[in-house]
Amino acid sequence: MKQLIVLQAVDSPRRDMEWRLFMAAKLAERGCASIIGSKSAIREIHARSENCVFLGRLDSNTGRTSYDREYVKEMEKKGTALFFMHDEGGLYFKGEYDDWVRKIYPEDYFGSSALKKVMFWGDSQRDVFRNSPFTSKFEVTGFPRFDLCKPEFGAIDDGSVADLKKKYGEFILVCGRFAAVNMVADDPSALGQRSYDIRVEGGSLKTKGKEQIIRSMFESWGKVSQEFSQFVPTIAKLALDFPEINFVLRPHPAEKESFYKDAFVHFDNVFIDKTGDVRPFIRACQALIHSECTTGLEAELCCKPNINYRPCADLPISGEYEVAGASDIGVIVKNYNELSEYLESIYAENFPFEHSPYNPERLIANTQEEFYSADRICDLIMDWSDQVSVSSSVKSKISSYDYILYYVKQITKKVVKKALGYLGVEKFKRLIVGGGDLKFYQYSDEEIERIWKAVGSEDTELATVGGVIYVRPIEMAP
Repeated sequence: MKQLIVLQAVDSPRRDMEWRLFMAAKLAERGCASIIGSKSAIREIHARSENCVFLGRLDSNTGRTSYDREYVKEMEKKGTALFFMHDEGGLYFKGEYDDWVRKIYPEDYFGSSALKKVMFWGDSQRDVFRNSPFTSKFEVTGFPRFDLCKPEFGAIDDGSVADLKKKYGEFILVCGRFAAVNMVADDPSALGQRSYDIRVEGGSLKTKGKEQIIRSMFESWGKVSQEFSQFVPTIAKLALDFPEINFVLRPHPAEKESFYKDAFVHFDNVFIDKTGDVRPFIRACQALIHSECTTGLEAELCCKPNINYRPCADLPISGEYEVAGASDIGVIVKNYNELSEYLESIYAENFPFEHSPYNPERLIANTQEEFYSADRICDLIMDWSDQVSVSSSVKSKISSYDYILYYVKQITKKVVKKALGYLGVEKFKRLIVGGGDLKFYQYSDEEIERIWKAVGSEDTELATVGGVIYVRPIEMAP
């Protein structure tokens, strides 16, 4: 019997783990196994694979580093079918939208024999490449994490929602979007060399030149800085003016949690929580306050009121550096009075929830009611599989190609072990494993099992070994 194994590399676990497990469940329903792990773990497994499917993006944000190029060559040699999908593939500054799409989707590989499909969040991204000779490989699929926000999938969060309500009572969720000025230690800084290189890799040096790249880096940083300087004191004022309301402030995955914990330590009704995925928090809250954040789109799909606080909306610089889609969703307020008045109305009797008039489907196709991204992606993979006769495999024995990565992992384990001994388990977990000042986050085996019970089925089997998750239909078990 033909076996298909789908490799899925996780970039940001808080943001990506749950929808990856959801995709694995959907694929298992079609008879496919999945292996989910960190980028380094999947790279190691891929080196021992033959004829697997790779679902996602390459290692770097642009997919154009020398390491990425070697990866694609390796895929071509190993018969890997690359179904390219980027986890940051849809929402960018309006004034630089086409440029950012070209940075994220590497045209360099569109002609590769390994690449089977380029999967776009919406028509807006696909249209950027309308003149490409490889349009037959293009598909608009939406993005799976937005499937999970739809009401029909609400039950998967019932347990988490109950826990959050027990912990915080009725609360307003506040989401940060200010990584540019409050960045975690393990992500590129907004003004640093890597951020510049990302633009160069995407072709901006040829189209704009060095001076314009640097100018736009600092201008966009300036806009976010002004928003941040308005957003934080505004939340403090809300907490003081509405002492009877609990506010749960959730930093962006790439934001430092410690800044908010330090700033709001004086408040009894402000709680900082960066654990897990944001979606259960959205479903548990009374309403969401954000500032041009993707969470506004997720709240809209979850049928939760979302207040888009945009204090800099009328500044000259704002238009070019507004976030397409996220700047237009929800109830837009531009000052504290508008914000507080709408917050009061939410607690009024018989408050009517009304969907935002803004329609984001050109940016994210599966915001449409009958469009399911996970099903569309599965269809594409299975259609390709039906046309080929190969079977996937992964060797259990480590090959010579993997020795360097293997020994790096062993050294890392020793460092971790020493740190555990020196700091103690709980302190180490706070600082490293679940540290809110890192983008990195590690779900416990118990959390993985809880998510799987919500999204999986009785006909599938999940096992976690060394931080790597293996999912397969039961009929595939030896």
